[in-house]
Amino acid sequence: MYNSKIGIATSFFADQNFDSSLTLALAHEENISWVQLFLSDYYTENPHEIFTLQGLATQHGTKIICHSPLLLNLDAKDGIHAANLSLFFPQGQEKFSVFHFDENETIENALSVIEFYSTNGFTICLENFYQDKSKDAFIQNFHDYLALIEAAQEKKYKIIPVLDFPRLFIEPITEAVDALAYTELLLDKLAKTTKNLILHLIDFSKSSQKREEWLPFMAGIMPYEKIFDLLKKYNFTIISAILEYENKEIGRQSFQALSESLDKLVSNKS
Repeated sequence: MYNSKIGIATSFFADQNFDSSLTLALAHEENISWVQLFLSDYYTENPHEIFTLQGLATQHGTKIICHSPLLLNLDAKDGIHAANLSLFFPQGQEKFSVFHFDENETIENALSVIEFYSTNGFTICLENFYQDKSKDAFIQNFHDYLALIEAAQEKKYKIIPVLDFPRLFIEPITEAVDALAYTELLLDKLAKTTKNLILHLIDFSKSSQKREEWLPFMAGIMPYEKIFDLLKKYNFTIISAILEYENKEIGRQSFQALSESLDKLVSNKS
């Protein structure tokens, strides 16, 4: 059986319109504990269809993370959007909801959005995201992301960082900075305010990260062995490690290696 922290995203079925039901079925078939669903326009327009997914998750005991299509800015402070997100979660499960960090929003406004969701029973899962990949913009984004998480933690809002490590290793960012050094700095800073993380993972043969260059986890150039050593060093707890491949066969080929990496992470904790 695979490590219980492994998750898969609906991207596994990109060739079948990111089918959520097929993703849940695959997770059940492979004994994968977590599924990341996406609040697409279809579900926004047909929220009653979400109950079918919630029923499947409840039936199979699958834990759900829901990815919003919105950046974390004032546009996300929307009661209808929150209500639709809420429908995905089986009764009693923590409402883990992923939003991309918005480098163009103020910390004050972003905090008000986090407060809105936190007071409505959600846990905001804030994913690192870089709209402008130039060096100066990346560095500013990097520090603003950390500042927002620290500010939210100080106010006791429900927030978990979502670390998409491959985003740090994509061109042109990886050409402008030492991506591994920034990864360690990111983990070092986060460890001072939180010990819980969600991971988004793929691997690839080239830092351009074109879809045809994607490879199974640990089969590419991502320095995952070093990254997992850092996760162990800083004693993080991984809530879930979500594979975000857009090819279910490459995704399936990643289960064993990711399971072993997560097992080592836990077994080596003091």
